[in-house]
Formats: sequence, C-alpha cells, structure tokens
Amino acid sequence: MKFAEVAKAADVAIDAVRFYEWEGLLPQTARWPAGHRDYSSATILDLQMVKRATALGSPLQEIFELRSLSRTPH
Repeated sequence: MKFAEVAKAADVAIDAVRFYEWEGLLPQTARWPAGHRDYSSATILDLQMVKRATALGSPLQEIFELRSLSRTPH
C-alpha cells in the first residue's frame, strides 16, 4: 500500500505517518526500487492505535511502550 493510501485509510495526515515512522512508532517498511514505501495493512491498525492514544493525551514514549507490549506474546 502506498504512502498516501495508508494515511487516508487510517484517517491521519501524511505528515503524521512520516513523523510516527521517524519516531519509531511504525515499523520500517519495504521500499520499491524507485524508493516508494510499501506499507502493509497492519500499518493502518498501528496508525489508528497511535491516533487514539494521542487523542487521549498519551505521551509518545507511552505509546511506544504500548505498541511494543502489543507485539510481545508474553
């Protein structure tokens, strides 16, 4: 999924996707040979979770920890 498509599907601004990726809240994505990012559908869920958490006033560090805990099976 392309950059703008994932932003639209998650209902976030394109700049938010860039920022969350730069901050490490989103996993690194594969890139096409031309340099375009190729996001998975799981990225939409990640973006929606980050959006909800920031709307509730959670700091980025707490969101990062929540995201890490959700990815850990134990």
